[in-house]
Amino acid sequence: MHTIMFAQGPSLKQNVVLPPFQLVEYMNLWRKLLKLPQMETDGEPAFMDLALDTQDSYLTRQTIPSILYEIILLPRYYCNARFFSGTYTVTLLEVYSNNDNEQLLTPNCNYNLLKPKAKCDRPDLSTEDTEVQFRSLSAVRGREILKPLNDYTAKIVTKLGKVVSITGTAYDDDYDGKHSTTPSKSPYPTHLYRILLTCENEWSEEGAYCTNATDTKVLSFVFPHMNGNTNCLNRKDLLLQYTATVRQIETLTGIYFNFTKIPEMEQLLLKMHISTKIW
Repeated sequence: MHTIMFAQGPSLKQNVVLPPFQLVEYMNLWRKLLKLPQMETDGEPAFMDLALDTQDSYLTRQTIPSILYEIILLPRYYCNARFFSGTYTVTLLEVYSNNDNEQLLTPNCNYNLLKPKAKCDRPDLSTEDTEVQFRSLSAVRGREILKPLNDYTAKIVTKLGKVVSITGTAYDDDYDGKHSTTPSKSPYPTHLYRILLTCENEWSEEGAYCTNATDTKVLSFVFPHMNGNTNCLNRKDLLLQYTATVRQIETLTGIYFNFTKIPEMEQLLLKMHISTKIW
């Protein structure tokens, strides 16, 4: 790739090295320097502010609207079709630690991924010929496409000592990479995602976040909601194939993630982080 140099007067900061970024961010740089209106892209408009002395005044964060999706929690041994008349977006937050036997922040709950047609008395019921399937999103109870990711999550908890895991569902019926704004015709989510957070150094004693925000590391995945490993890849290659940025997950789910005790610019860099290898 050729090096691209562009400058306009004193706009660019001196001696600034940007972290790796996608090529689309150049469009945002040219737009800022040429004072063109903002346009919709897959990039992050505020990223190039790191290299500029002047910033767009209208890029200040607006008030985040209320969450429009209902999160459904089921007791471990209870499920009933009347709760699921349509599709739902579900999110599971877990903190895994080698020093804590209680892995779930929300113990004794299962998160339903599919719309049941009948009552069931087991949370792990899986019937291939019907739509009655209940799966836990926990790394403890792996099922099908999530199993290699669940196994990997358990492995890195042992390796790293403590990991925050955010797992959930997404609906993108036309597969354009954006959250479907109209109700899905299928009870099945099109994608499953997981965001893993850990610290390079010390964890805070006050909560599940790093003492130094810049020590936060992120690794995130988006899996198509399908059964099995259709390409017969080994686990490492399979996981690497389905890595994604947190920014892409936000676009896919319509959810904004606000990570605890991390400044806005550090969050932006975390969300734009491109994984070229797994931990």
